Amino acid sequence: MTPIKRALRTERFVHIGLLLMVVLALDTAYRVKPHHNRISPIMVYAIAFVCLNNIGLAGFFRSRFVKRSEDSLPSNPTDESALKRWRQGVLNSLIMAYGVVLFGFLLKFLGATWGIAGWFFLVGILLLLAWTPRLSATP
Repeated sequence: MTPIKRALRTERFVHIGLLLMVVLALDTAYRVKPHHNRISPIMVYAIAFVCLNNIGLAGFFRSRFVKRSEDSLPSNPTDESALKRWRQGVLNSLIMAYGVVLFGFLLKFLGATWGIAGWFFLVGILLLLAWTPRLSATP
């Protein structure tokens, strides 16, 4: 198996694992009833601000590492440094997308309704699905 195929396979396993963890987080948040606290809107805004920064940083990693590596790997598939940058960018962006889901999970346990926490789950899931690991340089 070539290093590119091995890296793609590894990142896809990580991706599937994170998607399964999202399902577990949703199931846990749905089944376990948190205390009915009224959550402060400032807390929701602060967590939303952190999530937006998280998404921006993940986009930076994708443009800086993933996109550049995807551009250089087709012309030079043996470039180990480009493959390492691709893996680093994919892994960082997937973890940050999952972080948005975890913030939704946190909000749900702090007492937020599904109308608030659900948006965090939805955005995290959509990012995870949009950032599915792909590499067109697979020989």
